Amino acid sequence: MRLLGYCIALILFLLPIEGCVSEPETDIEPMAAGDMLPEFSWTIADGSVLSRQNLQGKVSVIAFFRTTCPDCKKELPHLQELYERYKSDSRVTIVLASLNEEASAVLDYWKQNGFSMPYAIHPENAIDVFRVVCVPQIYVSDKRNVVRFAHFDDPIATTAELEAEIESLLAD
Repeated sequence: MRLLGYCIALILFLLPIEGCVSEPETDIEPMAAGDMLPEFSWTIADGSVLSRQNLQGKVSVIAFFRTTCPDCKKELPHLQELYERYKSDSRVTIVLASLNEEASAVLDYWKQNGFSMPYAIHPENAIDVFRVVCVPQIYVSDKRNVVRFAHFDDPIATTAELEAEIESLLAD
């Protein structure tokens, strides 16, 4: 009985320790450099609509996250810094997609952290069409909607790294 108590205590201790939050087991591979962005249409929290067609001719950064994911909590400030750098540059679009979360939870998290990045709340079919296998997951695409860089949770992408990728694609 004592051993059972220790095992339960250990399990309860380890539960909050998590890295990349994986989606349910699938045989799909995440998108990679050279893949085209899929067709999609998302309603952003501000009511605007974003689609692949809107991104044509622009460099885009699309990031998938959950506010409860420890690695996402590390990544989101980098994305906010990147957004601040490019928000007035019409050649660049940065948008995030929260997966499996309530809108109120994301809004509260945004307010608590002073974030202003545009986001969509669990866009329909996002996990399938973007082949999201874990969060955070970030795709940087060129002006022709071709993924040029893909980032996952380990290591997280830094602001400097993402900025260098964007700049290289803008120079193209």
